[in-house]
Amino acid sequence: MSTYKYTKLNRRGYEVVLPSSVYSEVKEGGYNIGLTLNTKKEPSSVQLFKNNKYVGTLKEAMGIKAFKDGNPCNFRVSNLIEVDE
Repeated sequence: MSTYKYTKLNRRGYEVVLPSSVYSEVKEGGYNIGLTLNTKKEPSSVQLFKNNKYVGTLKEAMGIKAFKDGNPCNFRVSNLIEVDE
């Protein structure tokens, strides 16, 4: 079993956890990571921005269909359901 290193970010008071390799790729590409909240002030999606322009969600970029625990901030590999599953 391989182990993954994770980077934890604080976005709008919530912890966003993603694999460090993904975080490095995002940063090297010149992207910023943002978090949107729903009307109940709960996290709804982690978004990517480049030059302050919205380019899509991290979920789309990683090819993720859903999160096993329903938490859109938890990008731990064990929590991801990929599109082709």
